[in-house]
Amino acid sequence: MKPIPVDAANHEHFNQIKFGTKELITRHNKEYGEGIFYKDSKVGELLQIVDKKTGATVLVEIAGIQYFRNLDELFKSKLADESFDKTFETKEALSSEYEKNRPGYAALLEKDGVVVWRIRTVTSNLH
Repeated sequence: MKPIPVDAANHEHFNQIKFGTKELITRHNKEYGEGIFYKDSKVGELLQIVDKKTGATVLVEIAGIQYFRNLDELFKSKLADESFDKTFETKEALSSEYEKNRPGYAALLEKDGVVVWRIRTVTSNLH
């Protein structure tokens, strides 16, 4: 099966994934195939992370997956704290963090939900 394509808007986070220091990533539950959404991905499948700044890619394996219906559920789980390596005191602070790299992204997360993947880096520096 082909790797699932995933964009990385934050270059620093991409590098953390590439070097294996970022083990948890969150994404809007978007459709990536006909009727197939990120929340439908499975442990063991591969994600191809693409750095939006450089076009570099890295393959990672899904080691765990959770789906949250909205930012409130994600905020209460505290998994976003681990993903961003910082503590969010309010849901609004978490929402602002998502808006930094992608204006309008928090609204998508509220509408369609949030997927949290625990990952393991497989290969890096692919083009």
